[in-house]
Amino acid sequence: MPHAVILFEPNSYYRDSLKIYGNIRAPEPAVFYYYTGLEGVWTNSPDVKKANFIVRITKNKGVTLDEIKSPQQLQQILDGFKKYPPIL
Repeated sequence: MPHAVILFEPNSYYRDSLKIYGNIRAPEPAVFYYYTGLEGVWTNSPDVKKANFIVRITKNKGVTLDEIKSPQQLQQILDGFKKYPPIL
């Protein structure tokens, strides 16, 4: 993985859709970088087009890291999160 850029699901998605927002929160990208050395972006970031992986959190599977294989796939992911703005 020469340059991974991790897309985080919006915290409002955890709150409004999964109902797990008190227990799970996506980190701020700067904090994530500080602790891991990996670049992360939120769905409203100016650099979101560089995202090539997404961290997904589900009630059943826990945490997964999925590769984003094309700009079209990234756009589909972003379209799915349009109604969930990033929040802290």
